[in-house]
Parts: sequence; C-alpha cells; structure tokens
Amino acid sequence: MKFVENNIFNGFLEFGLLLLIIYAASLTVLFVTGSIVLKLNARHPERKIQQRQSSSRVIEDIRSSMAQLISTSPCLPSGHYAQTRGWTLFAPIELGWWSVPLFFLTSLILHDTWFYWRHRILHTRVFFRFHKPHHRNITPTVW
Repeated sequence: MKFVENNIFNGFLEFGLLLLIIYAASLTVLFVTGSIVLKLNARHPERKIQQRQSSSRVIEDIRSSMAQLISTSPCLPSGHYAQTRGWTLFAPIELGWWSVPLFFLTSLILHDTWFYWRHRILHTRVFFRFHKPHHRNITPTVW
C-alpha cells in the first residue's frame, strides 16, 4: 500500500512540475513574442489600427492572456500523465522523425477545434458575461 501511495504522490509531483515548466515556457513565449511585436510596431507607427491606447487596457490584456495560459497549460501534462499511467485508447506511437510533424499538426487541429467551440460556447447567453470584456475592447493590443 505504501508503494501505491508513493507512486501516486510521485505522479502528481511529476504532473505539477511539468505543468509549471509548460506554464513558464508559455509565459516566456508570450512575453518574448509580445516584446518583439511591440518593437516592430514602434518602428512603424503608421500601421497602427487605432491610435489611442490605454495602459490599463494593456495590463488587462496581459492578465487575460496569462489566465488563458493557465487554462491551456494543463493539456500537455495531462496527456503525458495519462500516457505514463497507461490510460490510453491505443498503444502509444513510437517516436521517430515523422512523429514530430504529425503530433504538431494534430495538436494544431485539436487546439483550433477546441478554441473554436470554446469561443462559440462563450457567446451563449449563459457564458457571455465572462466573454463580454473581450468585445468591449476597441483598441487591440499585442497582448
């Protein structure tokens, strides 16, 4: 019984560590790409869609993006945790040179499908109150 408890604890510890790594990597990508786009925009101010921009809007958009990353970061650790526990519908695919593009394409399709339907659900009467701030934003920001 002690072995099972340790195995479960270690599994959750591994899951938590991977979740933190994925979230940290996602934040890094968010801030690096955001900073690059801001610098590119600063070099070409004539390309701005809206000239007005509020610093409170930027902070709100950054917070919103960070919250979105919290909701998407568990996807990879959950899949990894399920696969290492043997909770799969079919045998795991052996990794090879062809698996990286296959998994990338599959991930893109699954993410876009999830994002589309999640966004559609947010437009229903029940959930629109959570989505309404997104539609009040008339000045797009990088974030």
